[in-house]
Amino acid sequence: MPTDAELDQLRAFVSRATSLLERRLLTSGGLDASWSINFNHATGLRFTAAEPDEEDLRSFMLDFRQFTMTGEPVHLGRIMNVLERRLTEVDLRDHLSEIRQQWQQAQRGVLGLNINDQSYRADRVLDLFVNGYYFHNDPAKRELLQSFGQIGQFLARRSFLDLIVDGVRVVAAVRGLILLADDRRALR
Repeated sequence: MPTDAELDQLRAFVSRATSLLERRLLTSGGLDASWSINFNHATGLRFTAAEPDEEDLRSFMLDFRQFTMTGEPVHLGRIMNVLERRLTEVDLRDHLSEIRQQWQQAQRGVLGLNINDQSYRADRVLDLFVNGYYFHNDPAKRELLQSFGQIGQFLARRSFLDLIVDGVRVVAAVRGLILLADDRRALR
């Protein structure tokens, strides 16, 4: 059986995941991370992107970052580790493995982002935005983002938003897995 502390963590995860999935940014369809780069010989390069409402995004990030910060009790890695130890059914363990792979890919990112001869995984870009822009105003992280230049900032923003979109899918999948395992009594 899961310990009382593990059960509390799983319950907290389900509760916070439910709150996240009910945020206006998601329910309104406002989390659109689509973007394109177009080139025309006469007019040159043009970048376009859908952008979420900034206030909705900031509010959403208050909940989302809890799933990505290692010290938080609902950190995705921590919760997936609890599930890995406690799931009793093979199909649920296999599904957890698929979800973990999706999360690892999301953290690497869709883009191979290399700016000023430095590689940036999506999880590092998320850290730059969270700690340099949205919440903590870390001057070094904010300056690093600004040093990317216009095109680099555009691509970093895309990486950040793509990770959020993929992260929401992972949070929803883990939430669903916890609920299914509980329903099946498949936690030991």
